[in-house]
Amino acid sequence: MFYTFKLLVWSLLLASSIAIGMYLGINGLNNYKEIWLYVFALFIDMGIVAWFVLYWRYISMPYALNLYGKFIHNTFLGLRDKRTVFLDFFVGKQRYSPGSILLSVFYKSIGFRRFDLYYFNPIAITKEPYEKNAEQIIHFLGLHGYSISIKPKLRKIVKLSFYKLPESYYYFDILGFLKRGDSVFLGIGKDGFAWRKLESLDHHLVVGESGAGKSNFMHVLLLSLLHSNNMDKINNIYLVDLKGGIELKHYENIDKMYFVYDIKKLDEFLDFILFEMNKILKELRDKNIRKAKKYTFIFFDEIGAISSYPDKKLRESIFRKLALIAMQGRAAGILLFAFAQKIDTTILPSIIVNNLQTRVLFKTSSDHNINLVDLKENLRKMFTMEVQDFPKGRCIYKDGVTSDKILLQVSYVSDAVLLSLVKYYEKIYPKSARESA
Repeated sequence: MFYTFKLLVWSLLLASSIAIGMYLGINGLNNYKEIWLYVFALFIDMGIVAWFVLYWRYISMPYALNLYGKFIHNTFLGLRDKRTVFLDFFVGKQRYSPGSILLSVFYKSIGFRRFDLYYFNPIAITKEPYEKNAEQIIHFLGLHGYSISIKPKLRKIVKLSFYKLPESYYYFDILGFLKRGDSVFLGIGKDGFAWRKLESLDHHLVVGESGAGKSNFMHVLLLSLLHSNNMDKINNIYLVDLKGGIELKHYENIDKMYFVYDIKKLDEFLDFILFEMNKILKELRDKNIRKAKKYTFIFFDEIGAISSYPDKKLRESIFRKLALIAMQGRAAGILLFAFAQKIDTTILPSIIVNNLQTRVLFKTSSDHNINLVDLKENLRKMFTMEVQDFPKGRCIYKDGVTSDKILLQVSYVSDAVLLSLVKYYEKIYPKSARESA
């Protein structure tokens, strides 16, 4: 508090000095009128006090939590130490604007909130103290339920973005969420709606405990891929469900979508995928092209079911082929989306896991799952909520290309919405005569 009051006093003195100087500069010494000088200075000081009252907690936060810079250095001949303090100053608050009134109303209706704070240091500012004290900052400002993102801005400014994602599922809306062409909708993050470009997609590994929202996320991805702007760039979408296929059966009458329910047929299916992959790679080499322009997607609902099959030879054959697809498939446009409750070396070989670069982490208490995205200690610095406390549909999405990690709330696809959309796509893309895989 001492630093804050000191800052207020110095601000008032400086503002008064500037006000007096401006008044005398405008009116001149000959036209000096004491009463109007006091009024002018008082008006400026009232504005300063109003600023401090309005933003007091933001102004006092760096000093209350000791976030400012302290440096100890030796003076003449190193006889004694001297401490130099470089204070971080609050310079402003900015509310998030999505650029559309309708979008603002929608965000507000589902409970999405976002605003930014900026802090300045006249020498230099570092974000590390803010990252280290993220939970204390949230608590000090009384922003319970918010998350915080901290980024440097220029050399002397740090930007603190506070955002509150919807606390529960918000309903999937095809008109609002699938409007971007050549993109896949992911959910809502700190910047609002989050998409990923189709050409930037790579292999995905999605993990989380039962009921955390993995299957719902799978439906969001599939409906995004089925969107008319994407289907022209897709060869086929294969759905592998070794639990009986109940979750994915809705899509069976849509063209370009094929199913594998039996593990023996899965081994044969992977032979076919490897054949197609090698053919595409040869064409790319012959034409000197680095990456295929059309895509094939393979969704595994609970890939861990492979490891529980008693035939060791068959398991090893499947894993060997999956490893080749994971290593070489991206260039050929063949992408794996593996969903599992838990992943470790007993469930999925590391050579496959290491090549599934995009990781999505839903609610879990497994350190194996958490370490797929990052160490638990690192995640605590970036996200104030513990992974095991995530609400349904909340996840951490790690981009396999940029390695950026964002917190997402995935939209909810109700059974009624899913069935209506599936019937819509069945009419647009009726099943062709080609046989299922």
